[in-house]
Amino acid sequence: MRLSLRKRHLLMKTPLIQKTARFVTVLAPLALLSGAALLLTGGAPKPVVSAAPSAAVPDTLHGKKATVYVFLSTQCPISKVYVPRLNMLARDFGSRGVRFVGVFSNMQEGTAEMQAFARGRGFVFPVVRDADATLATKFGARMTPQAFVVDPSGAVVYAGRIDDSFDGAVVKHPDLRLALTDVLAGRPVAHPKTLAFGCVIRRPATVSAVQTASAQTVTYTRDVAPILQSQCESCHRPGQIGPMALTNYAQAAAWRGDIKRYTQSRTMPPWKADPGAGDFQDSRRLTAKQLATLANWADAGAPEGDPNDLPPAPHFHGGWTLGEPDRIIQPSRAYHVAADGADVYRCFVVPTDFTQDRYVSAVDVQPGNRAVVHHVIAFIDGSGASAKLDGHESEPGYTSFGGVGFTPTGALGGWAPGITAHYLPPGVATLVPKGARIVLQVHYHKNGKPETDLSRVGVYFAKGEVTKTLHVVPLIHGLNIPAGDPNYTVSTTMPASPVGYHLLAVTPHMHLLGQKMALTATLPTGKKLPLISISHWDFNWQYIYFYKRPLALPPGTRISMTATYDNSAKNLRNPNSPPKAVTWGEQTTDEMCIAFLHYTLDREHLTARDPGGVPAKVATK
Repeated sequence: MRLSLRKRHLLMKTPLIQKTARFVTVLAPLALLSGAALLLTGGAPKPVVSAAPSAAVPDTLHGKKATVYVFLSTQCPISKVYVPRLNMLARDFGSRGVRFVGVFSNMQEGTAEMQAFARGRGFVFPVVRDADATLATKFGARMTPQAFVVDPSGAVVYAGRIDDSFDGAVVKHPDLRLALTDVLAGRPVAHPKTLAFGCVIRRPATVSAVQTASAQTVTYTRDVAPILQSQCESCHRPGQIGPMALTNYAQAAAWRGDIKRYTQSRTMPPWKADPGAGDFQDSRRLTAKQLATLANWADAGAPEGDPNDLPPAPHFHGGWTLGEPDRIIQPSRAYHVAADGADVYRCFVVPTDFTQDRYVSAVDVQPGNRAVVHHVIAFIDGSGASAKLDGHESEPGYTSFGGVGFTPTGALGGWAPGITAHYLPPGVATLVPKGARIVLQVHYHKNGKPETDLSRVGVYFAKGEVTKTLHVVPLIHGLNIPAGDPNYTVSTTMPASPVGYHLLAVTPHMHLLGQKMALTATLPTGKKLPLISISHWDFNWQYIYFYKRPLALPPGTRISMTATYDNSAKNLRNPNSPPKAVTWGEQTTDEMCIAFLHYTLDREHLTARDPGGVPAKVATK
């Protein structure tokens, strides 16, 4: 259930992300810490101690002008991105008599997990483990993150969000900072209540759902675990891009409400191709039966079931899926990913140093840091254009939002969570010209902690005879989208092909205004063949969609493309506020309308072979 910054901004305005601004008036300071566990993280690490109301635990209000209790989560993606800003607030106001305390109330997050999270992210204020949600209940807290400012008398003078945006660079209303400024100035807080947005706090269940399970009840062990293992755990396991793990009963039960909501809306798993238009490899679209199973399980209170029904844990390949590659392509050094801010699309230029043309039958991508790598696409640059864009910054590579900043010669392939490496059909290979450069476009998603990444691509040269090369051609339509238009639709059709060909894959591409895209092949007989349809476009989830079997398209076939855009203020992904006219371009505020067609020519009959005989080595810049 990994969420990009823009997706989070969208969801905070829908029922999927609940909100609260419940206001609490007066709380007894020592009673707040009853039943909790305190970890003092400022300065040298100190042990966790019981926080029962005694001399062992300091009165967090004594001698302070204000105390800020912030409810946090080790798993909520929204809570994670706020950690750097909370550390900054704690530093800014700490010397002025304000104490910050982090509170972790989710039932599935243990003390050890809280400790590792706080230390790993460099918390500068103490954190409390609220194991039975006592503090959350007394404050009326329901979300993470959610802040409560308490004055020395125990009165809550502010309750709500930290600020108004997940992206720290575009914050317009720093609510918590403003509230503390008012308190220190001795005046009433101008806006004492705001709506907190984030993830719902998971409290302990009051009734054991396990005890009520029957043979007819949907259970985790028999019914739900197989779905999560096959469709979710590739992302939602430790060390991966998913913000929380879903590899055991306790984890899944804690997130059961979100599992139901996100699967019912088809936000998760992130598979955008509509059914009935193309039969693709690696499809993660849930069936109606699977959706009903997850919903019924959540509604029944998440029964665990018989442990003997639990299937074996899946094995995830830790190395090269296709075995040791013939060549490893990677940037010369690691890239540093900031803790906070918008997602980054970084392009790394790697010379191949091929002295001859090479034929590639497969690639396998290994993300260097799966906690922040969202997806990777490997492009071929046979013209040298990428070299002009590279080398102008202290960090390796260059940033390019929409594409790679030039017209690629071709594409080798890519990776996203759940996508596995495959060989091209026998006899088919991608031609990489001698002297070409490989450009790795890596989409980074920031998680509230500074990270580094050195992703790499394994290249597998064709071993047998190559009879056909994989070609790529773009189907493009120009754009001039009027400001405010909620339903701007364009269509274009390729001229009829004079030759027959086999279509192996399609790659749709739009930016943030894109809503829908569909490709259709019209055969010489007039029959229409849907190639792909995406009814709910999401820029953050783009793929090269490979068909399970290449589609045979005879001479005279015409391919058409229709795309729809929403350039109104109601489009929460619109990067322009207020909306403005948008044309074709590479920037965040520009748009594109393009679909790449990956195909082989029926009339092509090569007798080529890869030169081979080159030992495996690493190609770096």
